[in-house]
Amino acid sequence: MEQIIIEWSPQGRGDVRAIDRDTAMQILYCINDYASRRVGDIKKLKHPETGFRLRCGAWRVFFDFTGPNAIMISKVKARKDAYRR
Repeated sequence: MEQIIIEWSPQGRGDVRAIDRDTAMQILYCINDYASRRVGDIKKLKHPETGFRLRCGAWRVFFDFTGPNAIMISKVKARKDAYRR
């Protein structure tokens, strides 16, 4: 099984930088775990949302596949703010 290539949108990168260091490291570990072993709580989003979400504790990582082994992380939000418009 090939490792997934991770790409970041400007918003996704900014979201992670705005989070405290310890929490951001936990989120990055969760993303890396999914990318290397394909393990994690993944859910396909329903309309009007698109793509997928990875649950990392109280945080949600939103992404979409850009190729067979590549994902684009679009945003990282706290659960309480993740689904608000």
